[in-house]
Amino acid sequence: MRRQVFAGRLTKWPEHMSRCVKTLVPRLGLVLFALALVAASPPAPRAAQKTELKEVTRQAVKWLSEYLKINTTNPPGGELRAARYLRQLLQREGIACRTVVSEPGRANFMARIAGRNRQGGLALVHHMDVVPVATGSWTVPPFSGLVRDGYVWGRGALDSKGLGVVHLAAMVALKRSGRIPERDVILLAVADEETGGRAGMKWIVEEQEDWLRDIEYALTEGGANIVRDNRLAYVGLENTQKLAVWLRLTAGGEPSHGSYLNREAASHRLVRALDRLLRYQPGIVITPAVSRYLHDIAAFQEPETRERFLHLEELRKDQDAVRRLDPVYQALLRNTIAVTVIRAGNATNSLSGTASAEVDCRLVPTQDPNEFIETVIDILSDSNVVVEPVLITSSPSSPLGGELFEAIRTVTHSIDRQAVVGSAVLAGFTDARFLRERDIVVYGFDPFKASNGNLLRIHGTDERVAISDLEFAIHYLSAVVSELAFSPHRTTQPNGETLTHP
Repeated sequence: MRRQVFAGRLTKWPEHMSRCVKTLVPRLGLVLFALALVAASPPAPRAAQKTELKEVTRQAVKWLSEYLKINTTNPPGGELRAARYLRQLLQREGIACRTVVSEPGRANFMARIAGRNRQGGLALVHHMDVVPVATGSWTVPPFSGLVRDGYVWGRGALDSKGLGVVHLAAMVALKRSGRIPERDVILLAVADEETGGRAGMKWIVEEQEDWLRDIEYALTEGGANIVRDNRLAYVGLENTQKLAVWLRLTAGGEPSHGSYLNREAASHRLVRALDRLLRYQPGIVITPAVSRYLHDIAAFQEPETRERFLHLEELRKDQDAVRRLDPVYQALLRNTIAVTVIRAGNATNSLSGTASAEVDCRLVPTQDPNEFIETVIDILSDSNVVVEPVLITSSPSSPLGGELFEAIRTVTHSIDRQAVVGSAVLAGFTDARFLRERDIVVYGFDPFKASNGNLLRIHGTDERVAISDLEFAIHYLSAVVSELAFSPHRTTQPNGETLTHP
């Protein structure tokens, strides 16, 4: 007779329960046995992904070397060849790809790994074009893709073909793992970023809108990390940037022989106007975004700079203190003006009738570009110098928080629990602005440690990336992609409630 104990009392087990137990116990045993097997076995898909990542990392050096050999100097760009190279690599992996020509010889490229759901997609964005190289300034051929001394050398290694190969490696490792992500992951390789994006990201959002279907998040260039003792101390996620206002100044005057006295010559008018412009000292402007960024990184600065960053308002009254800051930080606190191109005449003994200059102005976020241009016209004080806007960008921002931010923080803390993930403001501009205008959350995220100071070589000579840094970046970025891609999509409601979308 079976007995059952209830509150210390022995009772008879009902007959119908005896029959249930006879049926359920064997089945329950099988279930428990199966669960035990699962618990004892390693997660095969994740193990496979780790193996594939190791192989992909090994291949990435070759990919980057070959990618750098493709000359995509902008102008003219010629990104079509680069897009074809990426398509060849990713189609070989069975990843769906599209290449679309935006202008003759120029193209944009997209590859997509489809997820189970149609929400919360992630875009990995880089640009294929590079800036021109000063003739004779490099110690190696700039488009050789040379692998030497532990580095991969070439124009674009840092800006931004190196980042592109990191994105490429993450996509290939994800595909080879055999796992289906919860959301779409796409790679976007765009043209024309260096000169404003007209044939690149601007063209995509206007002409290829379907490429951004279901994309809610994006990672691109522009992050600002702080490295201490070869470890990540601060990971700065760029979530807004300064506005770019590019101006062309054209002076008119009387042409004449160079031996004559001619103060009204176009070149002389232009030089005087530029002198007045460069003497102008814009005031200190401390925006909320810049204030937060400098406060976030204060703990990683020298004592004097730390105090300045924690008491920014005092800088308004102390111009000398501002000038002692790193130029990168100075640029975040005021509008900047740089004369970058000057054209006048074609002979030493001749004064031409026209002369022009191109001026790169960067405004702190919240500044009005039209008001700034009016200020420039007033400063020049010469009706014979015409001011023409060439490019005006916007500076929308992305919120810090949510799924993508948490994925980056989770992975960063798995690398170093003491690392801080915070904001960053970029003095330059990137294609992020086009996506932010579509309400896509975009972070400039730098997966490289860049502890060797080579970031100073961006747009400079002997641009190169350390192979060890490339390997670190691939593992770091791939982990972030996996953390987000294999997590159910979650949204936060206005009342603060978090919803999970199956």
